[in-house]
Amino acid sequence: YAHEDNTTSFAGGFDAGVEHRFGATWRGSLDALWDDGYGGRRIGGTAEAAWRARHDVWLSGRAIVLGVREDQATTIAQRYVTTSAVTSATFQLSDGVGLHAIAETDYDAVHDLQLRVIGVLDLAFYPEP
Repeated sequence: YAHEDNTTSFAGGFDAGVEHRFGATWRGSLDALWDDGYGGRRIGGTAEAAWRARHDVWLSGRAIVLGVREDQATTIAQRYVTTSAVTSATFQLSDGVGLHAIAETDYDAVHDLQLRVIGVLDLAFYPEP
């Protein structure tokens, strides 16, 4: 990042993930993230499980934990952990039409508890194998 005072800051990181199928109906995944430099540091990961309950119904859940340390140069430095849990269901209504239902809850020291519920009618639905 180039700043107005002609100084330069850098940021970078990595992410990695692994996914595994457990038979024809179960799938699990783990992901890790590390990002550091200008703006602060974020380190965390996710774990997800998905189950194909029937040929036209998919259910999944995901847990997320992220540790945040904001950069002292850009803001008042804060350190906190943010957590999130997501559950979702997908129903294939017909060829090319799906209904997605998602419920998410988030908690951290900055925003306390947040809850979100989303529904999406997908008119270009193509199911994953």
